Amino acid sequence: MKILLLASILATFAGAHPRAQALRTLTMDTRPEQATTICGQPVPPPAAVPPAGSGPVVYLISPCFEHQGGKSRVAPFDYLRDIHLRPSRPSSGTWTPYDAEAEQAILADFQRLWKNRPLTALSIDVRDYTFSNGVVGKLVTYDIIERN
Repeated sequence: MKILLLASILATFAGAHPRAQALRTLTMDTRPEQATTICGQPVPPPAAVPPAGSGPVVYLISPCFEHQGGKSRVAPFDYLRDIHLRPSRPSSGTWTPYDAEAEQAILADFQRLWKNRPLTALSIDVRDYTFSNGVVGKLVTYDIIERN
């Protein structure tokens, strides 16, 4: 689902209680197909899968610059410092739940990026990736267009 936050962020905070509910009610573009790429790159297979029957987890996160030819004017690591949502770490068996707390982190990340970086546009895309055991993993991309 595409979560468009550009114009909606102020409205979100004006009447939101709790913030996570507001995030769920923003304009969404539902995509029924399986997510197979993130930032134009193939989604890597996980080193392990979450326990069967688990709720959704944050599988991967990434700042993306596809509207700029895939290149950032600064090191992508600089953006990762402003992104506090943490992905799961399958190789160590650590699974980050995708829940209201994760949604609040995404909203705070949006605000932090918008405040700290010279951006023209910013949107956050959350898509489903289904693991081999049926558990849903979320692919969270921070679609960034930097100011010239």
